[in-house]
Amino acid sequence: MSQYDPKKLLQCTEVNKRVLCRRIAELLKQRNLLPRIGYEAPEREKAPPVDELNSSVAPKAPGSSRRQGCLGSRIGSKTRILNANVHTVVGTKVAEHRIAILVSMASSSGLPILKDRLLQYIWNNPKVSLDLATMWAYRAYTDEKGLTVGPALENPALGNERPRKGSYDDCLCEMLGGLLSPENDRISLFCRLLLEIPIVTVRAVDLLRRACFDEALQETCLSAFRDLIMNRPRARRQLFSVLISFATLNNATLSTRTLGLVKEFYVTQYTRGIVRSALLEFLHYLKLPSPPDFLVPETNEQPMAKWEESSIDLCLRLFCHLLKLDGKLILLLPTVYVSAASPVKRQILLRLGPVLNEATIEADTLSTLIDTCPDDAETLVTRIIRQCAARSELSPTVVQKIWNLYESRKPDVRFLLPVYQYLSKQQLESILPAIVRLNPKMMVEQIIKLVKSRNPSTGQPPLTPLDLVLLLHKIEVNGREDAVGVNNALDIVFQERTVFTKEVLLSALQLLIDQKPLPNVLMRTVELAIETYPQLMGFVQTVLQRLVVKEVWKREQMWESFVKCCLRTKPQCLSALLQVPAEQLCSAMKICPEVKALLRHHVSCLSSNQRALINPTAMKLINDEPVEEMNEIVSSPRRQEKTDSANEHMDDAEDCGGGESDTESPDDLPIDVIDESGDVDGE
Repeated sequence: MSQYDPKKLLQCTEVNKRVLCRRIAELLKQRNLLPRIGYEAPEREKAPPVDELNSSVAPKAPGSSRRQGCLGSRIGSKTRILNANVHTVVGTKVAEHRIAILVSMASSSGLPILKDRLLQYIWNNPKVSLDLATMWAYRAYTDEKGLTVGPALENPALGNERPRKGSYDDCLCEMLGGLLSPENDRISLFCRLLLEIPIVTVRAVDLLRRACFDEALQETCLSAFRDLIMNRPRARRQLFSVLISFATLNNATLSTRTLGLVKEFYVTQYTRGIVRSALLEFLHYLKLPSPPDFLVPETNEQPMAKWEESSIDLCLRLFCHLLKLDGKLILLLPTVYVSAASPVKRQILLRLGPVLNEATIEADTLSTLIDTCPDDAETLVTRIIRQCAARSELSPTVVQKIWNLYESRKPDVRFLLPVYQYLSKQQLESILPAIVRLNPKMMVEQIIKLVKSRNPSTGQPPLTPLDLVLLLHKIEVNGREDAVGVNNALDIVFQERTVFTKEVLLSALQLLIDQKPLPNVLMRTVELAIETYPQLMGFVQTVLQRLVVKEVWKREQMWESFVKCCLRTKPQCLSALLQVPAEQLCSAMKICPEVKALLRHHVSCLSSNQRALINPTAMKLINDEPVEEMNEIVSSPRRQEKTDSANEHMDDAEDCGGGESDTESPDDLPIDVIDESGDVDGE
């Protein structure tokens, strides 16, 4: 036998290595230097000695004693190498040689005891076992693929077993399963081994996935997922699909940590594509009439599940998280919104608000969003623009595109709500009729927005409170819907006393009474002014008397409102009815029969001089006296002279009231007309 040379041993073939190891073992056995080795496998019963193991096989085949000796020598050799390997510096040539021998023995033998002992060594010494575990995994892979140089076993005395299909997967998962432990060294080896092995199998990924649900292992295993996705391009998409499934779970901690990893993938150029693909997939689910099966709880027994807030939120979770990083993703949402069911649309609008407060959407993105806005997506676009306008100033280009879109499609006027402060007075006047047709609850927000918002450039509101009151009276009332809408708008105006003050309404009434023709809803405004501010009673008297001069009875609807207003403001405004012609007074008594009794009492309280100024025909109507031809009575010179005098007196009162109403308090307004306590003899 030639002299032993370790270098030549490492250079020889696998067969020669086995023969040499067998001869060394026989030599050691002859000199009683090879003790029997007992072995206790992990989670198994204690392995019997080699003699007992061999004696249990019956009947003994020819040459069994030789085979028993060879197997015993292999176990002993392996044990000594393992014990020596603990004290060997990792990475040295000696360690590499020992690892090669151990892997070759574990892979070539047919005894599970050798494999179990090697696994136990790896699990108990994770700090120094990375190279050993990696080489063993590679050897199992090459054996399974038929890439190992030379046959697995050539000596018939040692058996003739060939690696079966799936041996690599079994070997790898058995190795990884023992490393899933809260101990830092073991779980670290588990994660590092996944990066070093030739192929990551489905079972190995499943082991990693299940480990992520363990709170003690969760953070480390998620980091392993991240490293695998970053460093294994061929399996990147499959690995990411497993990882992103954690984002749809109700486990808040796991979902949050997963989304944090997704953020890293999205900002990395070569992994952004898989994140975007997953995002589009989740958005596509929202277009379906019902949620996919993996979003439906197992307890749901309905044949076809319906969309619920929880399932919608799970599909939107990834989009909302990534929108904070990339505002351009908002362009993906309108097409989804149009195709989605009603519950999905409502939940999208609800979830989008808080997210947009943290997202940054550039002006170019907003312009593209408006240009590409599909039909029926105006509500979504309005919500997006509203949130953006609340955070920063909109560019003139964006405002103009919003107006052009409204002009071309004529959607709900609330589409323009985010840009009211940017519109001109003429544009607001054109949309005001549409605003007053809204539901009263919706109209309140619109009207307050018109007078309280400020243009960022000028710092002024788009409409002053006075402008809004005047524009409301300019709306053309063509039907009941328009009339009800304007009345509702006026009610809102008088309810907002902090904005529409007494001075604003006083100025508005002064301007409205001089308009030609008179606004249709003027009398409604007069009534609300008295109800809201009783101290304006003196000014209202002046308004009613000026309406008599303007022959208010020629407008039938306004005339009825005039008569009713006089009754509501009795007895102060009854004097205005005494100034109308007898024919119109008769009409007023038909409209409100109680007028006659009220006027009769009012006239009885007047002085003789004041009663002399009243039309005689009117007096007869009030006192239920027979009335002759009105024309003859009215044509009397004396009565005509007194009537002209009263009219001139009324005109003087109008001039005084109109000139001083802007500066004096409404309680001190000069009313130089027929008064219950006054006397006109001086004139």
